[in-house]
Amino acid sequence: MLTESLLLAVLGGAGGIVIAIWGIDVLIALSPDKLPRLQMIRLDTNILAFSMTLTLATGLLFGLAPAAQSSRPNLTVALKEGGRSGTSAGSQRLRRTLVIVEVALAFALLSGAGLLLRSFITLTAQKPGFQAKGVLTMGLWLPPARYDEAGMESFPQRLVERLAALPGVRAAGATSDIPWTGYDDNTGFSIPGR
Repeated sequence: MLTESLLLAVLGGAGGIVIAIWGIDVLIALSPDKLPRLQMIRLDTNILAFSMTLTLATGLLFGLAPAAQSSRPNLTVALKEGGRSGTSAGSQRLRRTLVIVEVALAFALLSGAGLLLRSFITLTAQKPGFQAKGVLTMGLWLPPARYDEAGMESFPQRLVERLAALPGVRAAGATSDIPWTGYDDNTGFSIPGR
């Protein structure tokens, strides 16, 4: 009974890992191209180790109870029941309770997964709040050998002025981070004089 329980737990855990790997691939395939931090989605090894440990502990826990019970059978009860089931009413009640708890937990996990998937689909269908049509972006890197600190600070302003003067350009701007490109600098800023 213990071996069977552990085998089922390991097979379930392995199936969960396969579904997680496929789920990540599906999530990336269904995601919009400009979703931030899309390249950071991965299977975390710490969470994977914790999940496998929890899977084995669950297999042991739910396999030890029936194994311990069957290792010291009460022959008097078995003989009185005349071979009907070989188990007492108390153990039948325990088994029914475990099945009910397992089904309830599975239903709660399934409901949570469904809500998470629905929220993700709704989130990917939302408009970003700006019109990206007709917008041109570019990345620049200024070589430090050619530009000193003052030149690097004044370059963006001069570039914006020259771009705004081009025919057909309605607006021009400069930034260190274009939204939804996956770039996340997380640096601070300072206001001169404060």
